[in-house]
Amino acid sequence: LFDPFTFELVPETEIPAANGVWVTGPNWLHYPDGRTRLFTDAPFLSQVHEVIVDGHGTVWVNSLGNGSAALQTLDDRGTGTTKDDRGFIVDQSLSVTAAALAFNGDLWLAGEFGLRFSEGLPPRRYVGNQAYDYHPPDETWPSLATAIRDIYVEDERHTWFVFVRNSFAGEEAGAGIWSLDDGGTPTDFGDDVWTTYGLDWQANDGVVAARDGRLWFGDATGVYLYTKEGWQRLAQVGARELVPAANGTLVVNDGSDPLIIAPDGRSRRRPVADLVQQELPLVRSTTARNQLWHIALDGAVWYWHDYNSLGRYDGRVLQTFPSPIYGGYIEVDRNNHAWLAGNAADPWQARDLWRLSPRPTFDLDVGPSTWFIEPNESRSYSVVTSSISGYAKPIDLVLEGLPQNVLGIIDPATIQPGGTATITLTSTGAPLGTTVIALGGRSGETRKTWKIALSVVDQVETAWLPALYSTAGGD
Repeated sequence: LFDPFTFELVPETEIPAANGVWVTGPNWLHYPDGRTRLFTDAPFLSQVHEVIVDGHGTVWVNSLGNGSAALQTLDDRGTGTTKDDRGFIVDQSLSVTAAALAFNGDLWLAGEFGLRFSEGLPPRRYVGNQAYDYHPPDETWPSLATAIRDIYVEDERHTWFVFVRNSFAGEEAGAGIWSLDDGGTPTDFGDDVWTTYGLDWQANDGVVAARDGRLWFGDATGVYLYTKEGWQRLAQVGARELVPAANGTLVVNDGSDPLIIAPDGRSRRRPVADLVQQELPLVRSTTARNQLWHIALDGAVWYWHDYNSLGRYDGRVLQTFPSPIYGGYIEVDRNNHAWLAGNAADPWQARDLWRLSPRPTFDLDVGPSTWFIEPNESRSYSVVTSSISGYAKPIDLVLEGLPQNVLGIIDPATIQPGGTATITLTSTGAPLGTTVIALGGRSGETRKTWKIALSVVDQVETAWLPALYSTAGGD
């Protein structure tokens, strides 16, 4: 998957895994002695602070180095090698302080120009390749006193910003929130409506979120909900991110296990891995880009599985990838490549850019999560195979864990990606009840397992949708 030239240059920064290979780059590589080699066609700087994949497939990189800052885009051509990568410098003086994705995939950015005496950049939205700077209700832009620290996109029209003012030029220090209703016309500023929300206390930073008529703010002092009476503190934790979910639930990232605040104010903590695997609908109902998980275009959730690995869970199959770093944003592009930058919260972590190109593999669609059969009958189910990243090897299918008096026949038992197999289950007096069975797919060194609930019931009635069944009696 990767050219030998890369392996020879950076043996310490390429990590082969069972199902993919991590590689640093593109456009710069580290020697074992710590020196950095820059590629002349796209001079990426040596310290990458953030990587962002927008909804149009563009990979954006914010990097620092050599007393400069740069915002760049790159194109890895969808391949695993770094040899054909291309990059483009968008702005060689911008340091990004906040980023978010609009509902249509456009990139929102805020930042500062200069490294020693920084000047704040008003909210900027990239519509295609064109940058549009917005005009918040602050006459000091461009300003040495005001900077934007967080951006949250609520829906197609409403975007929220946390601004911070210092005491330069007589400005009153503190933080606040701007709300923008752009009228659904991103390139027409004439119908923009800005609203300012003040805080009841002195804040120097913060994060914001809004959904379903609720507005939250978080900073080092706690998490707050905006009400008619003012700001109500929901939790006394230092909030790094606020991630709204469905039905008014709020997930708070404070550097520990996420704090989950229900609409009635009750809170609980749960590890990210448990939350993703056991409360997947809640996770998938979130829309904000965050550092806890990433929802890919195919619906799979990528997350930090533990301190040594990334996890990918699609509701049935869990994959883990050994990771060279831990923490920070996980970005997944249309080619199923995962992008990471060194965690900004960890000062000891190298500021490298990493890309994981999973090896080509296969997938199975096993239909409904529960298969039904009566005690003395036969019933057939279809299994459809698919190729990921051009996988073309034959796949052997195996059924395991069938209950007593149930026989399963797979036809054909070996198929090519893209093919369909029929599994016929025959029950001869099987007892009523539910058993979790496993359908295994084996191809070369790749082994995958799909769990299916097999229920033996008194009666199965086919509903109007072919894939749906209703049951009567039994379990």
